[in-house]
Amino acid sequence: MLQIKTYLAPDRFGGTGLFAEEDITAGQVIWRYDPATTSYIPAAEYQALPEARKAEIVRHIYPVYLPDETPPLIGLMLNTDNTSYTNHSDQPNSGHTDRDPDINIALRPIQKGEEITCNYHEFDPQNVIAKMGISTCKDFLLANPVRIKNGQ
Repeated sequence: MLQIKTYLAPDRFGGTGLFAEEDITAGQVIWRYDPATTSYIPAAEYQALPEARKAEIVRHIYPVYLPDETPPLIGLMLNTDNTSYTNHSDQPNSGHTDRDPDINIALRPIQKGEEITCNYHEFDPQNVIAKMGISTCKDFLLANPVRIKNGQ
């Protein structure tokens, strides 16, 4: 769940991005896991949803790899707040820490009006999803991977 004030606006890629509505200090918590706003959806469960529900949530999901599950899982993470509008950057201004993967902090000061970015590879540090040729949710849904074994 977002812990800061944000707004949505056009990004430099021609889409929509998440922007800071306030100055944020380095180390400040930007997002914290909250099961009320963030949940995992197995691919098969998503595929079984009515089309209207899929259309309602598709902008708020992204593919994730969960290596700690047995067997490891690939599925979709659903954020019901505006977290899903955070765009990728190779030099992000927000990210997770080794101390607590359930929080996202400002990696440097972020000015009011600046777009908040993260490195998508944090969600798949072993590049399992990328190795499957999946770079977007659309790719993921076309591939429909439900379970994988041993990170292969």
